[in-house]
Amino acid sequence: MVSFRLITASIAALLAANTITAQQCTLVRDVDYADNDIGQTSQAKAENCCADCQAMPGCKAFNWFGGICYLKSAQGTAVPLPGGFGGAITTTPSTSTKKPTPAPTSTKPTPAPPSKNPTPAPTKQPPSPAPTPSPTPVPVTPPSCARVRKSWDSMTADEQATYVSAIGLAMDKGLYQKFVYIHQEQMSNREAHGTCVFLFWHRKYLLGFENMLRSLGDRYKCLTLPYWDYVQHYSTMQKTRN
Repeated sequence: MVSFRLITASIAALLAANTITAQQCTLVRDVDYADNDIGQTSQAKAENCCADCQAMPGCKAFNWFGGICYLKSAQGTAVPLPGGFGGAITTTPSTSTKKPTPAPTSTKPTPAPPSKNPTPAPTKQPPSPAPTPSPTPVPVTPPSCARVRKSWDSMTADEQATYVSAIGLAMDKGLYQKFVYIHQEQMSNREAHGTCVFLFWHRKYLLGFENMLRSLGDRYKCLTLPYWDYVQHYSTMQKTRN
């Protein structure tokens, strides 16, 4: 497992620095491609997943984690997964040999018969006005979803249902369990507990978890993790008893 610094590293940096070529597949360290699962196999090494993907009809990409190859029909959105590998099938460009172009055969020009009447000079046409280019519309960038955390009690019923659905989908895909393992593994993640960066580590950890939930589909692209106000709940419980 990697430290929290790798959890928060950008996906673009991972794709640029950690790419490995194996057989006809490209492997990327510490990355998971979401969705599009069509099967799975068991392999001790990530590079062995390439042959399994090529043997599976319709397989275009795969993920390897904990000895399991997750075969996929397409390369989905990349999300951070310390200790995992993301892979994609690469195509080898075919080479073709160009045939030499034969030299043109020159023929002697046939002299034209003399014209009795002189050919009148062509009348010059006035130049056509150049077309006025139309202005190119400026693309409008949609605003990004704000990350405003709300308490569970202040969320609407639809927001609560969306959050519960995202957690269920993450558990079905095994992504939830991966984040649980990262939090429990303390041999590499020594900063997570009992240090001065406890809060910083967990803020970055929750950000990675939230990004994973947002990558599960359009329904969850604006999802923000809620919080539970235990102090307020305790105060309400005491007032209710009295």
